[in-house]
Amino acid sequence: MAVTIKDVAKKASVSPSTVSMVINRRHINSRISKNTRQKVLDVIRESGYVPNLYARSIRNGSTFTIGIIVEDIDSPSRMIIKGAKLPASEKGYHVIASETNDKADEERFCIENFLSRRVDGIIIIPAASGETLGYLKELYSTGFPLVICGRPFVTEMDSVFDHLEGGSFRATSYCIEQGHTKIAYCAGNPEGMIYKLSVLPRYQGYLKALEENGIVQLPKNYYITTKTVDHAGGEEAAEAILKMAEKPTVIVFRNDEMAAGAIHYLRSKNIRVPDDISIVGYGNKSFAGILEVPLTTISPLKTEIGERAVRIILDKIENSKKNKGSEDTNRTVTSVGLMPELVIRDSVCLLK
Repeated sequence: MAVTIKDVAKKASVSPSTVSMVINRRHINSRISKNTRQKVLDVIRESGYVPNLYARSIRNGSTFTIGIIVEDIDSPSRMIIKGAKLPASEKGYHVIASETNDKADEERFCIENFLSRRVDGIIIIPAASGETLGYLKELYSTGFPLVICGRPFVTEMDSVFDHLEGGSFRATSYCIEQGHTKIAYCAGNPEGMIYKLSVLPRYQGYLKALEENGIVQLPKNYYITTKTVDHAGGEEAAEAILKMAEKPTVIVFRNDEMAAGAIHYLRSKNIRVPDDISIVGYGNKSFAGILEVPLTTISPLKTEIGERAVRIILDKIENSKKNKGSEDTNRTVTSVGLMPELVIRDSVCLLK
């Protein structure tokens, strides 16, 4: 016969509610002592008790799970998952994750899969194309706890994101501090929703830094566009730079992939990085520190983004329970922008 929560309580000489709080980790903010908690855990381990999550979900109307959807689990976005786990577990919730490979159709599948599993909330980095935003807005409008992460696509849904303008401002300001005044910006492909809502703020941060430092008359071709936003796009930008009569001394890139492509191309043409041309990226991808010239870049606070996002989800769930039946449940929109960090490596030189 399977061991029950009552059996554990009896053997540990505590109430079933105390056992429940230990299992659900609600003891952290309760009056349960460390000794009592440990005694319960010892009995659970010795008796082989396994919580019946299915029965728990039926009883509480909750599966106590939060789904996280990222573009690539092997990317820095995995830190969003890591950041979400601790505050979720403290409230007795489990985190499950899935990836979309930044494709809208896979994103839709992940969302529907999580909904079919009756997760209590979803944290998501939307696909770069923005194709699923309409679907996400519909889901959010039902009151379902949903938080957009990583990309500030919208303000009408709960979101926690990297402060893109602030990050680009910080990167450009650092270049100016190093003596650079001929600063180019590579925006990649300037078309589509992703540019307007994700890349344009970075460009505005670049312009703001120039303006605040009195740099106002740069050549128009210092604003560089490319066909792609990957390694090849960076090579294309570097090639365009080498054709300029008045070359910049530093290029601020939209992302690390393009910055890496530019470094590779310039070095293949015997252009020294950073002595001849300095390079700055954005994203602090896993490869940034191991390039042939370690990349100075902007690092979004992924762990903090995950932590803040899951706390918003938990607050929504709690408010929903308190205001059950109310039409105003979960209508308050929370939007949080976190200032990213500048990671200084070797790709920007000090001009003398």
